[in-house]
Amino acid sequence: MRRSGKGLDAGRVKAALLPHAEDLFQAAFGKPANASSREWRDRKKGSVTMAMRGEKRGRWFDHAAGSGGDLLDLVAATRCNLTSARSDFPRVLEAAARLAGLASGSEPWRGFPKPLAEEEPDADGRDGGEWDVATVAAVLDRVRAAKGTPAAAYLARRGITDIPPRGLGWLPPVPDLPLRDRKRGALVLWALGADLSTTHT
Repeated sequence: MRRSGKGLDAGRVKAALLPHAEDLFQAAFGKPANASSREWRDRKKGSVTMAMRGEKRGRWFDHAAGSGGDLLDLVAATRCNLTSARSDFPRVLEAAARLAGLASGSEPWRGFPKPLAEEEPDADGRDGGEWDVATVAAVLDRVRAAKGTPAAAYLARRGITDIPPRGLGWLPPVPDLPLRDRKRGALVLWALGADLSTTHT
């Protein structure tokens, strides 16, 4: 069995990703504020930019997180749950090659992920800001340890690598719960009272 990344030319993989910069941006950050601009900026928060024309096409930067990189780094963050391509370059190169149709293997090529869907307001007007006791209990029942999850990658980009064993975790997508980010997953923090009962989330 071929090892991840073996036999793949990094330059060729990068070049094959460039025509799909728009797909990768929208899959990671949603629709751009102005699709005709030389530089795309995410519509929701406006903190992520990506060059779409010229030699810098595919270079992106998250101004809120203070991190960015090229399209391989974007694949690392969105498909491999890594902070950068160099964290596990062979694995990222393999994932990027699959996306560009240059590699195949035991796992079928899934193509580019679909763009993030626009969040629709709840029918009852709730925006997920207020959690009742049942919601808190459901969240804590499904939350996972942060290590090895997108939550850990998010914290690492901000220089936080010493993750406490309690009080912080990763909540996978929970479309059945009335939460603001229920379709994407979220980093969850909670406080414990003196009797070790949960007091705030």
